[in-house]
Amino acid sequence: MPERIRRQRMAACLVMISGVLASCSSGTSAVTDNAASCVSPTLTASDVSVRAGSSVTVTGHWFVRECHDVVTNGQPVSPNAPIGAVALILKTHTGQVFTLGEVHPDNAGSFITGVKIPRTAESGPATISSQNAVGKDALGMDAKITIGP
Repeated sequence: MPERIRRQRMAACLVMISGVLASCSSGTSAVTDNAASCVSPTLTASDVSVRAGSSVTVTGHWFVRECHDVVTNGQPVSPNAPIGAVALILKTHTGQVFTLGEVHPDNAGSFITGVKIPRTAESGPATISSQNAVGKDALGMDAKITIGP
């Protein structure tokens, strides 16, 4: 390989590596959601198979605004604070969407609540998901259920 081409490739690699290292070493972080190293919020349903019109208990964990490992302006943030309000949303396999209610996580970012599956929800696979009730941003992992007739 000609020396000139090898030097050009080497220079391009060094530029790319410098950019990656610079982005990794930036001194401040203004994270508004969970950092990549944080545990994502999770939802679980007490029953995986429910009938339309019946109730199911939904449990949520890790609904916090920031993680302990977040640093802002070189300083660690205060201990985790729960997200103020979380909306629970039912989505059926046919595209129906129902708001099941709003919950307020405790100081640890957890909650347990009962929700009623609407009578008009179509039978089949569905998910119960969570959104930040204020910004409507999706949060964490969904609970998968099956709605029976």
